[in-house]
Amino acid sequence: MALPVVCLHGWGSDSRVWPEGIKNNKQNQILVINLPGYGASPSAPEKSFDAALAQVAAAAPAHCHVLGWSLGAQFALAWAARYPAQVERLVLIAATPRFVAAPGWPQGMTAETFNAFAEALAREPGPTWRRFLRLQAQGDAAAKTVVRALDAALGAAPPAGTAVLCDSLSWLRDNDLRAACRTIAQPCLLLHGREDHITPPAAGEWLSVQLPAARLCMIDGASHVPFLSAPAVVGKEVAQFLQ
Repeated sequence: MALPVVCLHGWGSDSRVWPEGIKNNKQNQILVINLPGYGASPSAPEKSFDAALAQVAAAAPAHCHVLGWSLGAQFALAWAARYPAQVERLVLIAATPRFVAAPGWPQGMTAETFNAFAEALAREPGPTWRRFLRLQAQGDAAAKTVVRALDAALGAAPPAGTAVLCDSLSWLRDNDLRAACRTIAQPCLLLHGREDHITPPAAGEWLSVQLPAARLCMIDGASHVPFLSAPAVVGKEVAQFLQ
């Protein structure tokens, strides 16, 4: 019997972002889970990433595949490393082991840019979140389609309160999963938009080398949300990988 697939959304999103092509996989049961504090999911008792990860793992089947996008991909990576018996295979979309640049890690956003965004979020959460939605489509050959799809899926207001958005943004600031990647033995499919301005393609290339059992599919013309701009490519790759 095919294993269920747990889908984890990115920062500033929730389970509504997944298109029908992802949710209606005929081979596997698809379980879309909201990260703690997002949608109807309760916040973790502690604000830490580790506590949130434990909550996500506890809400999932005892044995499953995990598909994660952006922040959800970081959850998927950490999940596979910390609870290896639970996770059979990984699909990582727009993934990076470290979101912010650091010595030896030029593949991330500069700390100055990240901090400016965090400050804007604290001052004006709604408008800042809207700008982030549009940034996800920047450079995409189907940018207008992506923005319309995000607007239709997520509505006019952020899917989490300001405190949750700020807390989960701090996870992106602090997470560094580079060392953990070398311990992840599960087969992994990496899907990355070649025009991604949020998690650069170089991060996906690094993961494809460092993860012991990974394959990278770079999608031409796509940016940060390839499952909306290139759904046929993503659907085919995911279906073949999980079979």
